Order: sequence, then structure tokens, then C-alpha cells
Amino acid sequence: MMDYALMYAARGWAVFPCKPKDKVPATRHGVLDATTDPNQIRTWWTARPDCNIGLACGEPSGVVALDIDPRSGGHEFFAAMLDENGPLPEGVIESQTGGGGTHYLFAYAGQANIDLAPGVEVKSTGKYIVVPPSIHPSGNPYEWELSSSPIEDYDHNIDSVTPCQPGQHRPGTRRRGQKHRQVYRSPALDPSEREPLRMGIIQQPYRGI
Repeated sequence: MMDYALMYAARGWAVFPCKPKDKVPATRHGVLDATTDPNQIRTWWTARPDCNIGLACGEPSGVVALDIDPRSGGHEFFAAMLDENGPLPEGVIESQTGGGGTHYLFAYAGQANIDLAPGVEVKSTGKYIVVPPSIHPSGNPYEWELSSSPIEDYDHNIDSVTPCQPGQHRPGTRRRGQKHRQVYRSPALDPSEREPLRMGIIQQPYRGI
């Protein structure tokens, strides 16, 4: 995990440890402890190598996350948004959570934290997500979608990071469709349900990273 935490920090993402196989912070102040300092990161993960990796959203890392939670019907609401407003912009980074959810990462441009619809949440400054190759409480790994992975072709300038050989890809990534993914059909939403999606995503200045 430390290698990955260092890679994220090297690209300017502020990280902190979460408890192993959990989303709960392993530091006293949680997301407020997030840092890009490699020495602090090495100290944390040397002490607890199996800790998951938390990524501070918003201003500290320059990214904002769209969190899709299947437990609340998030995939269905998100599919409805795409049907009505078109695809996401180019450059969006995607990861699959170990619990069946999805995180989409956009460049931070001052977006606020907001619940757009059941199971669809924008996470910005003050909130965080868990990132690959962390292990979900279910026991399944978080994984970057390979074509948008922020680490697959990483120009490693960190002593502890092992180079990725040509033709290989790093653990914590997978090709789209490599694992079974359920296809979600858009539900019939009344206008009052669609409006938060349109206002919250399309009209805010989201762009790829």
C-alpha cells in the first residue's frame, strides 16, 4: 500500500491511512491529517503496511469525487442522468469500489459537497474516498479502470516503487469489462428527481483531470 500512497502523493493527491479492510480513518484527525509528505506517508505505512488509503477530496488534492452508491439506487439515478444529459467529459478517472459502487474523479474547481440524488454524492473539501488497491470491508479490492488509471503509466521517481513492465498492468487496475458489471437501466424518474441531477452535475464546472 505504501508504494501506491507515495505515487498518489507524488501527483499532488493528499492521502492518509484508513484502518485495514475498512473506510474508518486510522489517524486521530482523519482526513484533516491527509498529506503529500513522503516522509509522513512512509512513517504511517511502515507502522501499518496493511492500512487502506484515504484520498482527501477537494482543495487538498485538486480532485472532486462523484460517489455512486448502489445500496441507495445510485447506479440507476446516474444512468438516468447520462441518458438525459450525455456522457461524462473526457479525462474523468474511474474506480470500482469493492462494494459494487463507482467513484468518478474530476478536477476540483470549487465544487461544494452535495447529495445530488439517492446514492449519488459529490465529495469535495472536507470529505474523502478510499482508493485502490485498498480492500473493501467485503474483502474485495478497489480497482482503477485501466484506461483511466492514474498510476498505470506512472513515471516512477520514488525509490520504493517497482517499475511496471511493458505489457503488464499494476495491481489495483483492471480493464473495462474484465469483471462482471451489472448493466443498469434508467428508472422512470419524475421531474423533481431529475432536476437535482441536472443542476448538480451538468451545470457545475466539472472537467476531466
